[in-house]
Amino acid sequence: MVNNPLLSPLLLQLAVYSAIDATERTVGASSVRVTGEVEFQNAPAPVRLENMFAADNGSAMLVSLSAAVPWPT
Repeated sequence: MVNNPLLSPLLLQLAVYSAIDATERTVGASSVRVTGEVEFQNAPAPVRLENMFAADNGSAMLVSLSAAVPWPT
């Protein structure tokens, strides 16, 4: 990963979207469940990602955006 506050989220979003695009269809109705952890240097605990997305179109983009900009739970 890149140690840059502006580039790191963008690169993570691109990587997640590319992984979904390569393995699943990105057009049409779909649902995607995402789980994972992001560890930060000198942080007390990793950030956990766990969510499910369903959409008529664009669920891959929703998933990749949520990985790059996680919402607090």
